[in-house]
Amino acid sequence: MKKYLLIACVLCTAFISALFIQKTQTLTPPRAVVKDSTTDPKVEHSSHLFDPAFFSQAYDRAESHRENAAGRVFGGILPHHLLAAPLIAGFFEGIGDQKVDTVILLSPNHYGVGPYSITTSKGVWTTIFGDLESHTLKISHLIQDKSAFVSEDLFNREHGIYGITPFIKKTFPGAKMVPIVIKSGTSKEECDRLVESLNNIFDEGTIVIVSADFSHYLSSDEADRYDKESIPAIESFNTDKVFTLDHQKNIDSPESVYVLLKLMQLKNARKSILLANTNSAKLTNQPDLKSTTSYLTMYFTDQSNSLSTDDIFRYTDPVAGSIKNANRGEYTLIATGDVIPARSVNSKLVQLNNFNYPFEKTVSLLKSADAVLINLESPLISGCKTTIEGMIFCSDVRNIEGLTYAGVSVASIANNHAGNYGLPGIDSTVNLLKKNHIEVTGNGESAIITIKDKKFGFLGYNDIGHEEPGIAWANTPQIQQDVAALKKQADFVIVAFHWGVEYTSTPTLAQIELAHASIDAGADLIIGNHPHWVQGIEKYKGKFITYAHGNYVFDQMWSRETREGVLGKYTFDSNGLKDVKFFPVIIDNYVQPRFATESEANKILTRMKNSTEQIKGQSF
Repeated sequence: MKKYLLIACVLCTAFISALFIQKTQTLTPPRAVVKDSTTDPKVEHSSHLFDPAFFSQAYDRAESHRENAAGRVFGGILPHHLLAAPLIAGFFEGIGDQKVDTVILLSPNHYGVGPYSITTSKGVWTTIFGDLESHTLKISHLIQDKSAFVSEDLFNREHGIYGITPFIKKTFPGAKMVPIVIKSGTSKEECDRLVESLNNIFDEGTIVIVSADFSHYLSSDEADRYDKESIPAIESFNTDKVFTLDHQKNIDSPESVYVLLKLMQLKNARKSILLANTNSAKLTNQPDLKSTTSYLTMYFTDQSNSLSTDDIFRYTDPVAGSIKNANRGEYTLIATGDVIPARSVNSKLVQLNNFNYPFEKTVSLLKSADAVLINLESPLISGCKTTIEGMIFCSDVRNIEGLTYAGVSVASIANNHAGNYGLPGIDSTVNLLKKNHIEVTGNGESAIITIKDKKFGFLGYNDIGHEEPGIAWANTPQIQQDVAALKKQADFVIVAFHWGVEYTSTPTLAQIELAHASIDAGADLIIGNHPHWVQGIEKYKGKFITYAHGNYVFDQMWSRETREGVLGKYTFDSNGLKDVKFFPVIIDNYVQPRFATESEANKILTRMKNSTEQIKGQSF
């Protein structure tokens, strides 16, 4: 126990570190000064982290905290509390393919020690992945400009620097570091001088990273409130406000973030991408913690990244979204919420004698895509009797008119109602769909369609109720076998699941495991449905998961959530998924979805975003 208390004192606060560091860290004292035959003597500092299990665990949990940014990442923000190690790992995983030879690492001077406001080091950090050297030539320029000064002693215990060094060395094994710590109270003039000097040494292979934790010693709700003050100030590049943020309630080094933002402006890297924002109460599943620390990871790039969480959940006008993509190198797929033309829906359409009616207010968006995927949760059979009640579903065969009008390309029948009329009902449905040029999956078969010069393969599986003849069951080994086989025939593989718990906003562990297993086998996109509520998204190993799209055509008028859904528009290029947009819809009169107004849409998108944050915590 003494060992863990010692570690906790060195790494961060005793309370937070003790929650996560068990069996992960070994303290190693700094080694003696050694001579370099070609340079001045180098002081060697220790990263204090040499347990492989610690890093294995951090990187295993990193996937839900990473983004693949479009364009070059010029800078970023990450935490240094090692409770948040998966966030740190996710930050570096997302930029691992970028060519980096210099990492400028900015940190608060936690202990306020040393004679200088801004201090640097020419030392070497020993890490589990090898020695990380300082870029002595670039540091010499800072010293010459009198924007930073060398003082080695304080780096021996500055966890804002040493805690990050192993991640740098693992991600960029050939890179060198420019470590800089900034005292609280450093003047804006001193920071501006540092910005000017850093800009002079900022070349093609340079990235600047701020190692900072956000709110301290607050409850989870209070931490969220102060983060909502800090994050917009950063995203809007309000440098004057950032500089005056409170060191305890907002961020432990506003000076470092100020320097970062000024540099990003000079590099025209004005696009911020928020990867993760959480706190120690959420990470440890202790919502009643009275004293938390909040964490943030963020990139700054010169290009818009359409797969950033903020962009995905930003409202898009459906009129603009309905413009057909003329780019021959891009391929668009729309996936809907549950389509159930049964019960009150079927009765209404028979009465109207208009089976296009459910799609009339949203068809423009559907027809803007190259393909449309639906979960068809009712058999299409002759002699279906109209009713407004019951849980045995059927649909008049004339509903095929609406599906063809809507431009449906692929229908998955893997669900708990497609088999309500047994194998005859399934056969009737499959035959009718194929006769009308709609491909079918979810019956144990894959579907392959060609979009321009690419082949898209589809698989569907049901995880609700029990196994039924003619309906593909969500058996993980079988799914992985099917995905691997289809991957040999198609450029992209999309797996549709019918899963989860009805009327819930967060996926179950079983959903997450099925999605991850499918991606492990080679799936490119996971499309979920069944809960009749929207659920969040997840990015796993660079692939995309939407856990539930809500309802699209169904008669559940009894709650706001069951009247709502999203049309997901997924755009691919030759490298994979590059853009995702969600268009919220609301069902009126039991049968007809319309596009939500902007205010309505933002509420639905916010629910999905909140669910996404819960998914990140669950994956963690």
